[in-house]
Amino acid sequence: MLSNILGRKKITFEKITRDTTYIMQEIWAYGCSKGIEKEYGWKNPYFPVMINYMNHGSIEVWENVKATKWLSNTILKKNIINPKFVEEILKKYEEKLSAIYKLWEEKILSIKNLKKLIELSKEVVVYYIPYYYSAIDNRTPKTIQEKAWEMRNKDDFFAMNDIIIRDSLITLYPKLKNYETTIFIDELDSIPDIGVLNERKEHSLMIDNEERLVLTLNEFKKIHLEFVFKQDTVQKSGFDEIKGGIAQRGKVTGKVKILRRRDQIPEVTEGDVIVSPMTTIDFLPAMVKAIAIITDEGGILCHAAIIARELKKPCITGTKIATKILKDGDIVEVDADKGIVRVIEKAENNIKQSPKFKVVWEKYGMTKEIK
Repeated sequence: MLSNILGRKKITFEKITRDTTYIMQEIWAYGCSKGIEKEYGWKNPYFPVMINYMNHGSIEVWENVKATKWLSNTILKKNIINPKFVEEILKKYEEKLSAIYKLWEEKILSIKNLKKLIELSKEVVVYYIPYYYSAIDNRTPKTIQEKAWEMRNKDDFFAMNDIIIRDSLITLYPKLKNYETTIFIDELDSIPDIGVLNERKEHSLMIDNEERLVLTLNEFKKIHLEFVFKQDTVQKSGFDEIKGGIAQRGKVTGKVKILRRRDQIPEVTEGDVIVSPMTTIDFLPAMVKAIAIITDEGGILCHAAIIARELKKPCITGTKIATKILKDGDIVEVDADKGIVRVIEKAENNIKQSPKFKVVWEKYGMTKEIK
């Protein structure tokens, strides 16, 4: 596929960060390309639609700006032509989810049922995508957007599905613990050696669902000069405050805890300031314990903002650089009345991490109510 791109005009990508498995990203990539074409006849003219880059265990999803804009515009046009579109989609979505829920009840799946879950997930995601974009696109007619957000706020398909896939992989293949994010769908019957997975976990790329490479993003960029990855500028010195969007007002001071992956959740203690690329529903146990929440990505309608308002905890989103500037143990003042994070005291490089504690999760950490 990449050979077909050489010589084309520059292709710009923007980043979002996900703590998911490659398998879930394969499902998402399928939905955004072949899935929507099969279901709706929408063929995205821009490719690759996305590049998934695994960087030390966390996946950076680099979205083709034109491809994402095209998809958003296509869904918006559909909503305007047919105001009942999202309602029809949600009905199909919920019908398909019923089969997913039955498999979830097992919690740990056989290889046969794990494959079945993945195939069902591909069917479900083609309905998830239109309602998801309808919810986050502020151009969506208000009544339609409200209906989409109502579902978005209670929907745990993406996060819960990822957890079930992880736990099933580890149970079926115990050697995969700490490497469960690195497996691809076509490897379920023949798991690669740990050495291969370790290299993949450190640095690897998946371009749409077509190509896989084991190399760093910088190495990839040197080969493919036609790809432009929009990087956030980081000031190297004299950086004592960070600005972002106000999601929930308030002013507190606390110790930073960088939270990139769900396996770091037990490290969060009462009163920490969570600093994350973005949050997902499975981060809720940590968010309940935190005194404030700061994210690189998102706006007033992102997951972190919604949960922070429900928890009434100061929250600043869309800082772009918080996880690059702040370190574990830094003492910061979160002034969410002004959208500013001020560094009061920098942590020493050898600061000891907070002791881990036991987190009791309901249904793998998912909870429907915030108390």
